[in-house]
Amino acid sequence: MTDNVPAKPDFLKDEDTLKEIATLDDAFKLLASQGFAVTEIKDLGSGFEVVENKDQLVGKGLLILGGQFNEGDMGKFVSLYAVDADGGKWIINDGGTGIFAQAEKYAAKGLLSGLLIRKGLVRSDYQYDEVNAKTGEITKRPATTYYLSSV
Repeated sequence: MTDNVPAKPDFLKDEDTLKEIATLDDAFKLLASQGFAVTEIKDLGSGFEVVENKDQLVGKGLLILGGQFNEGDMGKFVSLYAVDADGGKWIINDGGTGIFAQAEKYAAKGLLSGLLIRKGLVRSDYQYDEVNAKTGEITKRPATTYYLSSV
């Protein structure tokens, strides 16, 4: 917190003022009337976005700037920092047998930073057998693994 920005501006203590906010535009006007500027969170930080859907990077050229190996709730995973051919800046998180396994292999050789993947990611769809612990019944389940394209 900085000295010039109060943790709780005075107008937040005025219930009548807060009740008058009916739209996002009303909120913008209130902030402006109190001397507050609006800053989009995307304008802060590095500009890298976490990839929510890896399909958007399938077939799209990528340059890996580097990566970081992490321990999460579900085990180990890698966070790769990549820039695509259109200038998009991405953080690709993966803990599976595809990208994660490849990243471990390339990192061991000192090749993770500066890795050019001309065709981006590759998607592999498959099915696996899920066994019901109580009944022993086997059910086919769909799954997807993503890889760094080696072509």
